[in-house]
Amino acid sequence: MRAVNLLPVEPKRARKAPSSVAQVALVAPFVVAGLLVAGFLLAKTQEDSQKSTLKALKEELAAIPRPVPQPQLNTALASERSLRIAALSATLQNRLVWDRVLRQVSAVLPGDVWLSSLSASTQQSPPTVAAPAPTPSGGSTTSAATTTTGTTTTATTTTSATPAPTPVLTAGPLTLAGYTYSQEGVARLLSRLQVVPSLQSVKLVSSTQTVVSGQDVVTFTITASVRAQETG
Repeated sequence: MRAVNLLPVEPKRARKAPSSVAQVALVAPFVVAGLLVAGFLLAKTQEDSQKSTLKALKEELAAIPRPVPQPQLNTALASERSLRIAALSATLQNRLVWDRVLRQVSAVLPGDVWLSSLSASTQQSPPTVAAPAPTPSGGSTTSAATTTTGTTTTATTTTSATPAPTPVLTAGPLTLAGYTYSQEGVARLLSRLQVVPSLQSVKLVSSTQTVVSGQDVVTFTITASVRAQETG
C-alpha cells in the first residue's frame, strides 16, 4: 500500500538580503582593524628611519676632530693695533670740511657780487700730550711670548714702537676778494657772511672805488675765521 502524506504543505518563504546597515556593521570591524595595523606599521617605519638618522649623525659627530686650542694673542700686537686705530680716528676727526664751508659761502653770496679770489689755509698745531714713561730702548717696547706645544717650545719677541702723536689741524684765515657795484653791496655781503654757521670774526679789510672796463665798481677784501667744530 502506498503511503500518502496528509499534512498540509507549508509555503516556501523568500530569503531577504541583509540591509546596508547590517553590511556596514559586519565590515566596520575589519576596516578599523586594517587602519590600526596600517598606522602601527607606518609609525614603526618612521621610528626606524629616525633611529637610523640619529645613529648616522652621532657617527658623523664622532668623526669630527676636536678643535685645537688657539695660542693666546700677543698683547703687544693688540696694543699697537689699538694705538693705530686711535691715531686714525683722531686724524679723521681733525679733518677740515672745506666743501661744507664753501657751500655755505656760495649760498649767501648776493647776486650783484662776484669773487675774484678766495684763499684759505690749514695749519697744524702740535698736540699737547703727557710725557710717556721711559722705555729701555728709546721709545720702543719689547715683549717676549713663549708658546709650548707638546715637547716643542717656541719663544717669540715682538718690538712695537709708540706712534707719534697726531698733530691737530686748525683752519687759517679765509680771505675773499671780489667786486660789486656799490658800498651797499659790500655791506650786504658782510651781513650775510656773519650768519654763516661755519664762519666767525668776519672783517672788512679794504673797500675801494675803482673803474673796470668803463664801469664804476667797488673792490673789496674780507677775512673770516673758520669755527673749530667744522672738522670731521
